[in-house]
Amino acid sequence: MTFIKTDNVLKSLERLKASHQIPVIKQSANPPKSQHWVPQFILREFGTRHAKDKKKFQLWMCPKENIPKGQKILSTEAVCAKRFLYSPSFENGDRFFGLEQTFSALETTADQTWGKLTSEMDRQHLEIDRQKLADFFALLHLRNLNIYKLSDKIIELRIKLYGTKHVLDGTGGFNFDHAAPVFISQILDGYPRVSAYFLERAWSLLEATNEDEFETSDRPLFFWTGKKGVTGPKSKDATVFMPISAKRMLCMHKAENIAELNFVPVSSQFVKAINQLTRSNALQFVFSRQPFTNEPAESGNAGTKSANDDHVPPNN
Repeated sequence: MTFIKTDNVLKSLERLKASHQIPVIKQSANPPKSQHWVPQFILREFGTRHAKDKKKFQLWMCPKENIPKGQKILSTEAVCAKRFLYSPSFENGDRFFGLEQTFSALETTADQTWGKLTSEMDRQHLEIDRQKLADFFALLHLRNLNIYKLSDKIIELRIKLYGTKHVLDGTGGFNFDHAAPVFISQILDGYPRVSAYFLERAWSLLEATNEDEFETSDRPLFFWTGKKGVTGPKSKDATVFMPISAKRMLCMHKAENIAELNFVPVSSQFVKAINQLTRSNALQFVFSRQPFTNEPAESGNAGTKSANDDHVPPNN
């Protein structure tokens, strides 16, 4: 059985910070206790201004199994967050906030890129740092609560079978009998491989037209093959979808030419099909800028329907 040492986690974090030129960050006197696995700047793209506070946003949320009856409108601050998600305890009881601070710095950079992806500015000369954005998407995929829960189940089973087996590496070490340090170790170890997977694909921005809008969920980045079998980063043929805003969806797909970022207008039928995939890939909740309906019922060929069928990225 493999055990993870604290110094390995810290070294991996330093490599991430160095690759993104993140300076040393002083710990805040009041670090956030509620930590989001879907950053708020993404959730705001699916929200509307709060009636009483124009600086805040609200969105419609609904359990995926109870659409549209269970929907309600909430602040973006109140969704996709868990207490101390990325801040595991040391053996001495203190908490580690280094990864949460790093995520905050990465989100600030990604937020600036989001402005380019969602704007109507000159598309022919849109410049984005694809490597850094691929890293961000990889981290977003791996930092999801679903993976935390899987880590928790594995640790629970290990303790039942073998007792407490974590390796003590000093009073400043993490307690690896808890999910959080194992979770953040998996994030830091796995993101380079997942990032490389995204970079091997062509990227297209799918645009909803007229009144159509995309939905998102508590697992916004998802993989689709259109067939049963292996999916996720282990699948060579998967197409990756990531809702960027209520009007744009990023699609990463296999293609010979990966140089350009294409803009592809898509039909109402396509939007409905993609929203159905979003709902089926959600953990528990889906989010929207508008109240929910039962309309997205056509899972169909989400990779083959658009306003201009010849412009749809194939799922080869």
